[in-house]
Amino acid sequence: SSPASDCCALCNRLKYKMKLEKDAHKKNDLMVQYRIHNKRAKAFYQLAKESPPDSVTFCFDMQQVQPLPRTPINDAFYAQQVSFYVFCCVDMQSRNPTFYTWTEDMAGRGSVEVSSALLAYLNSVIFENQKIVRLFCDGCGGQNKNAHVIHALYYWLKKQASGNVREIQLTFPVRGHSFLPADRVFGRVEKALRKHTTIKTKEGYEDIYEQFGEVKRLGIDWMLYDVKNLTKFLKKLDGISDIKRILIQKNNSSQISITCRQNFKYDSLVEMPKTLLRKGKKDSQLTMELLPLQRPLKEKKKKSLKHLLAQEFGEEWFNEDDLQWYKNILERTEEDIEGEQNEMRDLCDCLEQDVGLHV
Repeated sequence: SSPASDCCALCNRLKYKMKLEKDAHKKNDLMVQYRIHNKRAKAFYQLAKESPPDSVTFCFDMQQVQPLPRTPINDAFYAQQVSFYVFCCVDMQSRNPTFYTWTEDMAGRGSVEVSSALLAYLNSVIFENQKIVRLFCDGCGGQNKNAHVIHALYYWLKKQASGNVREIQLTFPVRGHSFLPADRVFGRVEKALRKHTTIKTKEGYEDIYEQFGEVKRLGIDWMLYDVKNLTKFLKKLDGISDIKRILIQKNNSSQISITCRQNFKYDSLVEMPKTLLRKGKKDSQLTMELLPLQRPLKEKKKKSLKHLLAQEFGEEWFNEDDLQWYKNILERTEEDIEGEQNEMRDLCDCLEQDVGLHV
């Protein structure tokens, strides 16, 4: 059988210590730690499998970065390529995935991108009788488990949630135990990608992803929003690294409260709901602007990419129609991007009343 991958470090460490330990009492303590750790891990999966009445459950995750161009030549191992990013949302009932795609020259892969894609997904769902939206994801601090994602969900529940939605439950797993339906989807996609040794364009990737679910392209089907602007109005959560569940609730007067829990089902200390609003701020002030979809590539990466393209497609690669995208992003300067960003800001001002996320 294939060797295990993505194993839990704590599980491996405890099993290794149990194997070497000679003292019976110490070995028993290690066994207790191991059982408790795994019991907590299983509690997360049991919670994800539940289907409470009047609720809907989704999971979301970022896939491992895909390189552009995808090529089997040796030079690619050392080259710096353009990154193709994929964020996936899956309905736990239907298991129908939606992929949000973009490339490195448009945006990064942090909390802003995750929050914007998550908001786009939630706004695409038709909520009828569901009162609770249950979200499950891994605990990656830079992408999922951070104040910006929580602020974006706060914003959505306050300003945009349709139907009878009154609560969002955001749940994180025990570290090292975060295999979710989105990972199964990525596994199927990876299997298909292995059949394609060469993928020249982002459209080539998107054609493959469309075999497994719906593809949403940044700049066409969804946009990027300045989620970090919400920190002007909302506070960060203290001790977020130890939190396993975050409940964002809207009461009858439409006020939003946050409850944090360190366990999946039971807490020895009952946390009281609290507000995230900063002193002197109001929910009506919450705003997010559109962000420009341009990021300059570093000169070192440009040089490496040019060399790789010449090795794979020949010195005249820039004359090929399907490689014009590379030519365009390689020729773009920081001055060009700054000008495009100014045009985008002007466009945002013109569209201010039509932007769904701007209040």
